[in-house]
Amino acid sequence: MLEKKTEKQSLFDWLCRIGNPLNSAFLITDPSQPNEPIVYANSAFTKITGYSEDEVIGKSKSLLFGENTQIETIKQIEKNKKNDTSSSVKILNYKKDGTTFWNDYFEHTLIDENGIHFYNVSIFSDSTEKQSQYIDTISGISNYLYFIDKFKEMTKNYKKTGFLLLMQPGEYINIVDAFGKTQLGYLLKELNRRVNSIYSNVPCIISRATEGSLIVAVFCEENEINHYLEMLMQTVKEPILVNDIDLYISLKIGAVSFEFYNDNIDEFVRFADIALTQSKKQAGNSIALYHEQLGYEIQQKIKIQNELVQAIRRKEISVHLQPKVDISNGKIVSFEALARWKHAKLGYVSPVVFIEAAETIGKIEELDFLVIEQVLAWLAQRKKENLNLYQVSVNISPSHFYTPNFIENLLKIVNRYEIETKYIKIELTENIGLVDLERAKQIIHELSIHGFECSVDDFGIGFSSLSYLHQLPVTELKIDRSFINNLQDSGGSAIVKTIIQLASNMNLLSVAEGIETEEQLEIIREMSCQIAQGYYFYKPMSLEEVDTIIKKEQSEQRN
Repeated sequence: MLEKKTEKQSLFDWLCRIGNPLNSAFLITDPSQPNEPIVYANSAFTKITGYSEDEVIGKSKSLLFGENTQIETIKQIEKNKKNDTSSSVKILNYKKDGTTFWNDYFEHTLIDENGIHFYNVSIFSDSTEKQSQYIDTISGISNYLYFIDKFKEMTKNYKKTGFLLLMQPGEYINIVDAFGKTQLGYLLKELNRRVNSIYSNVPCIISRATEGSLIVAVFCEENEINHYLEMLMQTVKEPILVNDIDLYISLKIGAVSFEFYNDNIDEFVRFADIALTQSKKQAGNSIALYHEQLGYEIQQKIKIQNELVQAIRRKEISVHLQPKVDISNGKIVSFEALARWKHAKLGYVSPVVFIEAAETIGKIEELDFLVIEQVLAWLAQRKKENLNLYQVSVNISPSHFYTPNFIENLLKIVNRYEIETKYIKIELTENIGLVDLERAKQIIHELSIHGFECSVDDFGIGFSSLSYLHQLPVTELKIDRSFINNLQDSGGSAIVKTIIQLASNMNLLSVAEGIETEEQLEIIREMSCQIAQGYYFYKPMSLEEVDTIIKKEQSEQRN
């Protein structure tokens, strides 16, 4: 035993002689003692950390760790020690005064021929200046560049199973608007700490990905993914202090399994981002997992958006008109204009799809006016041929409706075609007043002064407009087709009857959309609805077909 002590002491003396002149910090720790205390620290260590040798002798190296020290890196060092292998890592540690510094850190285990651990030797230098590229300056946590480098390193050391995710506070935009980007950084820092805490027993990397999001990679078994994802909700059970306010937040999480990782990290992150987009569509805390269909849908959406820009520019969006019929006599009294798009490669694109795309890319105003212009051209041609003119309803999106120059531009295009404003009816969605009631009243009133009529489309979906409808100078209520489809149901029938009575009491026209059967027609007739629209009478038709139908109807009336 004495021989072993002498051998160990000799080794210690020799290591001290090596460490004394080094410009890098040099620590010797003794794994045979509890908590593996430091038994030697050279002068370079003192210079780098601010600790004197006396202050650290007998203490654990953990005194250098802090809240932003990478737990996973520490785990990797401990794992290597157990396997009697060296560690060479980059790690963030803390000086005596609390400031952080990056280390190019090397640790080696010294054992004898019998496998007995004598000492562990650590050598490190301050590489803060070199590593500052890895730190987010606002939050102080590691950034995306660090994540990418660390991810590549960890995929070499761990089995490629688990998941990658992007997480963002649902209230991200409101937090920035209310408190500023610095406070958002503090929030993400606390979120980063909480995620580190719940994932302390699993290999993971956490960094700031964008201004408002964190990126996390977790290495676990495939069947554990859902468990670890659900654990994230624990991080927002308690409030986070933001600007001296205890703030409760929700999390939007987009995750992707390693089964989709093909050594292309950029693509892997993109998959998580696609899932995050889906997650944001849901209320409250939400998690969306990437699947191939999601990727296809996003590609299709982008393709449609790009093609739509060209289609609007080339005026390839056509207009179909659907007649609105007087229920008392079956005669056509007016029309609704409906945008249609048939693409050479995409085929028929649903209006729901391309109108949403137009909203997304900021082309809805151009699309609306493209429809209006075709309607006006049709009316002008009929006027030129001394044919009867009909009022045509055109749908205007809320975002377009509230633009400052909406009425001015509308009047310009109507006057250019020399069509009286009474032939254009503006259809607005039911929630138009929820955006800005006072502004809506002002715009609709100004439209009526210029001779335009306004209609409330899809009325009754939420009855949200009942509180302000009487304040808007509209002339028509269109009953949403979902209620017409449920006319046979007592509840649906009662709702439709109430809407028709409401319109009558306010001296408004009531229009039933989506009439497809004679039974539906008879029910709304008994309820005293005035106007109907739907496939029972006419489908949406091209302008040429409409001219033919009008001519036929007028011929039958003369006979």
